[in-house]
Amino acid sequence: MTRESIRTLWSTDRKSRVNIFRRNDGTYGFLEERYSDAEFEHCWIPHFGDTESFCATEEIAMREVTSRVPWLAEMVASFEEIDGLTRPSPSPAPLRIDDASVLRINVLDRGHRHTGSCVHRRNDLAQGPAICLAICQYDSDEGYYLFSCDENWSVLSDTYHSSVVEAVRQAEFEYSGTSNSWEEIA
Repeated sequence: MTRESIRTLWSTDRKSRVNIFRRNDGTYGFLEERYSDAEFEHCWIPHFGDTESFCATEEIAMREVTSRVPWLAEMVASFEEIDGLTRPSPSPAPLRIDDASVLRINVLDRGHRHTGSCVHRRNDLAQGPAICLAICQYDSDEGYYLFSCDENWSVLSDTYHSSVVEAVRQAEFEYSGTSNSWEEIA
């Protein structure tokens, strides 16, 4: 199956890149590569992680790549300008997430910085930075959850805390600048 290169996204140090391509069957995908400057190599080497995908449109491939390539997700999270990629805008916050009541929300913006101090994993894959944070509580639970969410308020990862104050501290540990930007939900 042949591939037509659509666009190349580069890391800041120019030692990693992602090639977005279209297959002759009309599907889109991407391939992450890193540059090896080892003696006798000096070439691009495919990253053998789970980075190739089959997407119906280029737009879907672009969204997929930011969730599966950590360095690219970090660039988007830090609001760096990247050709063809924009940071998603969140939808209005719901009153419940994963059947838990939403108590506080925090939409991450330029005033917040992903610290990289905590890596969340799902199915052995590192999750990229969140778009929004929510502190929630299930009706039958005395504890509180800090949910890291995407732009649709779908949970990417969570941590459990015995108080809202602890959840706020964890959020600050993961995203500096969040302590004073929480919005309480009635």
